[in-house]
Amino acid sequence: MTVSIVNTEADVCNIALDFLGVTAIEDLEDSSKQARLCKRNYEKMRDELLRQYYWNFAIGRQQLTKVTTSTPPFELEAYYEKPTDLLRPVRFYQDTTGFVWRVEGQYIAASTDNEEDMQLEYVKRISDVTKFDPTFTYALAYRLAAFLAYPLIQSVTQQKAADSMAKEYLKDAKSLDSMIGTPQSLQFDEWNDSRELGVYGVTSGKRQYYWDSI
Repeated sequence: MTVSIVNTEADVCNIALDFLGVTAIEDLEDSSKQARLCKRNYEKMRDELLRQYYWNFAIGRQQLTKVTTSTPPFELEAYYEKPTDLLRPVRFYQDTTGFVWRVEGQYIAASTDNEEDMQLEYVKRISDVTKFDPTFTYALAYRLAAFLAYPLIQSVTQQKAADSMAKEYLKDAKSLDSMIGTPQSLQFDEWNDSRELGVYGVTSGKRQYYWDSI
């Protein structure tokens, strides 16, 4: 595979357009149909793909700030402001067994009112395409191509081909990403707990806090 130099959102979109045999764009603000479709859908597809995995290039860490104007009505102790670039919470570095949290609308509710306990690790929104792993870039481009295939060239065949390519690149991107750094692991019971509770975190031991999608 020849890897294209990707510096802008238009470059990502042009990988998709090249696959479909459609004229490339200079910018997402172009007046062409393909530019309008790319502008309308690019960010949504980017964020969707970022949310799907714990990407090393999209890790964020932040000490959360307690909300002073509102509190949970019962059960939990306090609300905290979500990071503005949050796509998916991963875990808190909190040492107390039994610590619980969940996403509630614009806030994260937790069983502690101590801000020092609220150190969040999360998947964040990345808008700078030069920060993407190259394989992720191609997964995103082919996902976009699959979406654009019918509106632009009315081809179900190309739509299916692009979707297949996107899945292969996404699989490779996750595999390569997992080889970087110390592997992240989930304890079986905690994973089942998080799946049953939805957007909810429960601790059963020191510094072991995991997530579900938001």
